[in-house]
Amino acid sequence: MSKLAHHVYNKLSELNVNMRKLNEDYMEIWKDDIFLTWRWWLNIAILVLPWLIWFLLRKKDSTYRLLLAGFFVYLVTSILDSIGITFGLWFYMYTPLPDLHTYYFPWDFGAFPIMVMTLIQFKPHINPYLKALFFSLISAVVFEPVFAKLGLYVAVRWEYYYGIPIYFVIFLLAHSLACKKDFKGITE
Repeated sequence: MSKLAHHVYNKLSELNVNMRKLNEDYMEIWKDDIFLTWRWWLNIAILVLPWLIWFLLRKKDSTYRLLLAGFFVYLVTSILDSIGITFGLWFYMYTPLPDLHTYYFPWDFGAFPIMVMTLIQFKPHINPYLKALFFSLISAVVFEPVFAKLGLYVAVRWEYYYGIPIYFVIFLLAHSLACKKDFKGITE
């Protein structure tokens, strides 16, 4: 190993030890102060209930298209969430699992994809830009402040309205994915 590579290895090894210690500390907090509290149960409900409702109300012939859009929303929101947490823009107080604290799983995997899939499927004749505006306003101006009031979300260097254009674009991209007409069958 070169001298530079060894230097980098030493720095990253030390950082890894520190990160492991921080994760162990978080695990202790999670076990003692988060697990099975009413906020923890609320997170479980936010994660599970939307999926149950969507499963019952979805248009069965559009399931896979909608799931593609929902998966896209999950991927994008969890990546952006992780970036925001990494840069100290916000953090979450209560997480359903101790190892999922670098993004908000109930929000990114539960509420957001379900809301997008539901908006895409119902009233498909409504202009997607209006639906995107509705989604972005509800997400940024209603959900974020409510989650903050409930003690689930802490905006550190973030204003709620910053998310409006981000949510707007996420919805439009998901809508575009779900409404593509050029899917072809898989052939050998």
